[in-house]
Amino acid sequence: MGWLNVKWKMATNQGPVFVKYYHPERYKLHSRPDRRTAIEKTLHLQHGLNKARIPCPGAMDFQQFESSKIGWLHWDLWVDNLLVHERGLAGIVDFDRMMTAYPEIDVARAILSGALQDGQLRMETVQAFMSGYREHSEAPEGVLSRAMSMLYLIESIWWYRTEVRAESALRPLLGRFIEEMHWLEDHFPTEQLKGIS
Repeated sequence: MGWLNVKWKMATNQGPVFVKYYHPERYKLHSRPDRRTAIEKTLHLQHGLNKARIPCPGAMDFQQFESSKIGWLHWDLWVDNLLVHERGLAGIVDFDRMMTAYPEIDVARAILSGALQDGQLRMETVQAFMSGYREHSEAPEGVLSRAMSMLYLIESIWWYRTEVRAESALRPLLGRFIEEMHWLEDHFPTEQLKGIS
């Protein structure tokens, strides 16, 4: 079960099949026929990728997240929400999305937002962030690679949506987030983070 949606994993004579029912109330399909068209286009694209034998993140082993600790999550911890001065962090703003989930997502979001520059992840910045983070919270080995995987699974769904691309007010920000998603795709899994995570 999802929010109003129902999903099944079916065994067939051609192998396992994933089936998802898109609830009309969740997507307001009766009043927004453009959303039905967008979903159909997305599913057609996904089908084409599958036929081309391109792996999707949904083939991922979700057991890697079982050891993720649950706690408070800011859920939007990127550079525009971090206030800094010459001595370091002055404050964090924009808590309207805060909820209980996996705090390591905030770690991945802050690092990707602050350390990715010109297509390269500045490792000294990552090291400094993780060192400071570990002064306040536990961060076992492997947490950063896992957090980056989790961030991609969550945010790629947001930033690749048709309706987000269509909203002109979001376009200036969209480019940066799309760049981050592409970096994660190119470094998935993030092998270079294993040494410091």
